[in-house]
Amino acid sequence: MFAAMQSKSPSEGALQLVAVISAKGITRAEAAKLINVDRSCLYRWLSGERMPQIEFASRIEKVFSIPSRLWAVERKEAA
Repeated sequence: MFAAMQSKSPSEGALQLVAVISAKGITRAEAAKLINVDRSCLYRWLSGERMPQIEFASRIEKVFSIPSRLWAVERKEAA
């Protein structure tokens, strides 16, 4: 369920997923159920500890309309 690539900060996909989860008024546990993953996996993706594999990034795209390519884009830090 986890890609080998590890990130130090959340990806752009993670940041957008957090925003969508909040906007929909659902919990992270509910979001994990919607994409059929354990909530601990989702928490690791959202924290930047891990990145979802293509299969899971595609599920996120289908359920939450967040392009799977954004999981590979690191967040831009404010200067």
